[in-house]
Amino acid sequence: MIGAKRALPFLLAVVVVAFGCGGSGELPLDQVDPEAAPADPTYDQVFAILHNRCVSCHAGSNDDDDDDGGYSASRLRATADDTDPDLTDCVEIVAFAGDIVTEIENNRMPPGAMPRLTSAQKLLIRRWVENGTPAPCN
Repeated sequence: MIGAKRALPFLLAVVVVAFGCGGSGELPLDQVDPEAAPADPTYDQVFAILHNRCVSCHAGSNDDDDDDGGYSASRLRATADDTDPDLTDCVEIVAFAGDIVTEIENNRMPPGAMPRLTSAQKLLIRRWVENGTPAPCN
């Protein structure tokens, strides 16, 4: 029994270290290895993350039948007023890029018990935004 009493504080310390870092075990972006994400991420890299982690909730059907595939200036202005972006649409991804970064860096998205993005994924998206959101719809 004496051994178990001594082991309890050690086990508690292990649990705190394992689960105490905000629940995700990920580092704040200013502490992430700069090599964890490319310096110049592409739209395709960002879209892959959004498609795999966000589209299950943020996919909508847009009925715009613009000749240019929906990438019109009027479509972009209308999109910027919406609150729930369609993350299958290039224009909406670009229009909401700043909001996307804010939501994922503050761990508000994905919501609830859904797994958070990794620090490397967050850094990649942040760098894409900082580089001017290069995308095929720009």
